[in-house]
Amino acid sequence: MSMASIQSILSKLYLCFELAGTASVALWVIVWIGLVVWSLRTRGMRVCLAAALLIALVVVYALMVPHAGEILAIGVWAAIIAAVAVIVAWAKQARELPPVFALLLMAIVALGLGRWNSANVAMIREDRSAELAAARQRQIAARQAEAKELRSRAARIQFAEDDANDSVDAAGYNKDELARISSGAAAQEPEYRKRGKKKRDANQIGANSPLLDAAAGQDNEQGERFRLLPGADYVLANQLDIMNRFMVWLTLVTALLVAVAEYLRRFNNTFGSILPLPISGRAVDAIWPKTHSVLIADCGLRIADCRNSNWAGEAKHDPSSRPQRNGRAAGDPVAEYLDIVVHKGESFILLTGQDPWPTRSWLGRLPLLKRLWPMRKIAGRAGTPACEGMLVFESAWYGRYSFVILADSLNGPAAETLGQIIEMLRMRYRTRAKARRTVHLVWDLPEAPPAGTVDELIFLCREANFKFVAVANDQARWPAEAFEETHGL
Repeated sequence: MSMASIQSILSKLYLCFELAGTASVALWVIVWIGLVVWSLRTRGMRVCLAAALLIALVVVYALMVPHAGEILAIGVWAAIIAAVAVIVAWAKQARELPPVFALLLMAIVALGLGRWNSANVAMIREDRSAELAAARQRQIAARQAEAKELRSRAARIQFAEDDANDSVDAAGYNKDELARISSGAAAQEPEYRKRGKKKRDANQIGANSPLLDAAAGQDNEQGERFRLLPGADYVLANQLDIMNRFMVWLTLVTALLVAVAEYLRRFNNTFGSILPLPISGRAVDAIWPKTHSVLIADCGLRIADCRNSNWAGEAKHDPSSRPQRNGRAAGDPVAEYLDIVVHKGESFILLTGQDPWPTRSWLGRLPLLKRLWPMRKIAGRAGTPACEGMLVFESAWYGRYSFVILADSLNGPAAETLGQIIEMLRMRYRTRAKARRTVHLVWDLPEAPPAGTVDELIFLCREANFKFVAVANDQARWPAEAFEETHGL
């Protein structure tokens, strides 16, 4: 395709759509290019994009069904509003917007411009002034030809005082034929030179006709200005508008489905989930599996740094800038990680030296309505009745409570509690039982358990849908190669 043909297509598109419609077309083209490039660069997302496109085709065609489409449109608009709310909430946290969500925003803007363009196309009227002028000329020519044919039958007797009408011998003509002869003879004369009272021809278009108003670019009733296009361009503009509306909706629904897939893909990541909601379950785990053993080797590593780390690699940080362990700051990785866990609807068992939330007995599951469905948190010293191993395990297994078990070191009650949890995991492994929602076992004590215990714990957690998270301190020595995911090494 040559440059001249491309310029011709673009000029014709701008003639039909003007700025809003052209921008709408440009946006959904950019969105499709972005989706294809993103799917090629993201592992496992090519099939996801193809599936989203097929589902979007079904949805868009279903939107055209008279009654079912109206009901489906409510769900689509609700999903669009929810997606915008997630994007706004994510942006308020001053975090980088994922590419798919940026493309979704562009698709929403393209939809708005497309609807605006449809309103503009509805204001286009066919410019029929040339056709009306040609029809008038043909009408005059036909009357003149008819009058000439009738005159040829008259006797050619003329007197000096006769005018054009008197030159015709009226003998043998009826009234209709004489009227046609008169109109044909007067067709070439201006209206103001005709004698007698003016009477409009019933076959002519009236001065207040809507066609003349449309030709002038103004509606006779509403007074709105219309844009005039020749007949071929008028038809082309309406056809292109139908195609643009279809592509805009197809692009938006596809981008929405891909954004949902990206949300769920990031949902099971240890770090980097997008505004997690309590939707965790086996269905999500079956499509997007999660890791079941994580080692965070830098106690001063923030969640924002972990998001920039590799899947099983290292996070960039400055070891010299580590905060002290005395008192937990707002950026404590353990507290931030467990907040994310609760937002996902999952429970946790934390073995640590101090409570990350000493003044709180519950944690909110929902981001905005935290008091609506809270997760109860029980904190106590290891070995006390409130933190007995079987009670802790069963309550966390069914998601009833989360526990903060306080201990100063591995020795003593902490080792006993850990042994009870491992024994319960062995019982679940023998019956092949798995937790419906993942339970997070977080180790934040100064010493690491023995290597054999760590290996067994990693294996049992994977089999029982637990997730073992170890926070390594300076005194701890962990077998990093045994973990599926590491940060800060």
